[in-house]
Amino acid sequence: KVCKMPSFSLSRFLHLGGATAATLVIPFLPFLATDPVGQLKQMLARLFPFARGLCHDYWAGNVWALYMFSEKVLSFVGKKCHIAVLIDGLPEVPPNVCAVALLVSLAPALVYAWKYAGSTCLNGSSNLFINAVVYCAFCGFMFSYHVHEKAIMTAIIPLTLLSTTSVKHARLYLLTCAVGHFGLFPLLYRRVETPFKLVSYLMHLVLSENLLGHYFDEGRKAAQPILTRYDKIGFLLLMLVFLFAEVVHPILLKPHGKLEFLPLMIQSVVCALGLVYCWVYSWLLLRRCVKDIKEKPE
Repeated sequence: KVCKMPSFSLSRFLHLGGATAATLVIPFLPFLATDPVGQLKQMLARLFPFARGLCHDYWAGNVWALYMFSEKVLSFVGKKCHIAVLIDGLPEVPPNVCAVALLVSLAPALVYAWKYAGSTCLNGSSNLFINAVVYCAFCGFMFSYHVHEKAIMTAIIPLTLLSTTSVKHARLYLLTCAVGHFGLFPLLYRRVETPFKLVSYLMHLVLSENLLGHYFDEGRKAAQPILTRYDKIGFLLLMLVFLFAEVVHPILLKPHGKLEFLPLMIQSVVCALGLVYCWVYSWLLLRRCVKDIKEKPE
């Protein structure tokens, strides 16, 4: 199926901008009925929590989690080797650095979306707009200030629209779900919730992989696997981290008050490595989409 995307239209742009502005402003109106100045200050403080620091108490799995982990490692090595420079750790990352990093990472996708808005696109891997949305959502998760781990859902939800367009998009969807949902486990910290989160997590992954695999195998003589051997090794690593965080640590270390935050740090770092890979992979798929549009005959 071939679709022709319309060229830029000022009237459509104004209609879209008006709808977006209305959606943004209307929810704030009830809060402005009494003490609007105080309410606005409170909302801004919550929307932009600069006073809370770069990372949440439990680091979201992004590049800043790897940065914080590197700082901990350098500080540990500095104390053991008596190196004063390393003990101080890495410099603190201010909000303006996060903003610059975010804008720089977003810029290529925004340029592509604007430049090829009027191009004819193929229904499937060349769905440029949704690819750009997914990549931008990843960028927001990776570089924003004080990101919460739940923010990965902003990438997973639009990614579902691409999961049936190609095997590579299906792989990206499964990997992002596997790592992103695993990063939410510490939010359900009560023992009674452990069976629920594990069973629902495994059921979703198994069902998604089987349905997508069946979808892509239809009409083909040879089955085309979605996940690679290394993907499955990564999933096994997640299960080992789960066993350590939920079984080994509570039994052997936590009762003695040792390394209380070690499970959270391991989960954050492992999820960060996996999601950074997914972010880079989403960029490669976006580039492939742009390449398809460039090479497609008019």
